[in-house]
Amino acid sequence: MVWGWGLDGLAETAELLVLELATNAVQAMVRQGGHTAVRLQLFGDNARVRIEVWDADSRQSAPRDPGEDGIPDVEGEGGRGLFLVAALSACWNWYLTQEPTGKVVWCELEAERPELSEVGGPALQPLLPRRMPRQVQVPPVVVMNAPDILRRIRDGLRDLSDC
Repeated sequence: MVWGWGLDGLAETAELLVLELATNAVQAMVRQGGHTAVRLQLFGDNARVRIEVWDADSRQSAPRDPGEDGIPDVEGEGGRGLFLVAALSACWNWYLTQEPTGKVVWCELEAERPELSEVGGPALQPLLPRRMPRQVQVPPVVVMNAPDILRRIRDGLRDLSDC
């Protein structure tokens, strides 16, 4: 998919991050004793890739801090993949879901920005299409002369007096 979006340079990193997020989700489900179903979604355009992985464990996801040697602490297996996710992605986070109950851990990878052309503008077209404002249809104005307006006011006042 990443190649289809023209982001060949991000393909290997995206594969690694998918593997890390999916592995963390499966491990969380095994520790919880539940089913090991996870969901993976990829979104992208020609500037970025977003990876989302859902699991039914609603506990917080947090990367483990690396030790002095730069390697995450190995007391527990969980969290080391998130250390890689945090290091390799432009941004990442997680949020709880209600239906189905659980959480989604996501990260985004960004392609390098296009270089400026010699005249100072972007060398490529804008990365995302711009939304064009919808033209509002204005109803035609009905011109009424003063006697018509006065008749409508009179009729409206008569209707009020009937109440």
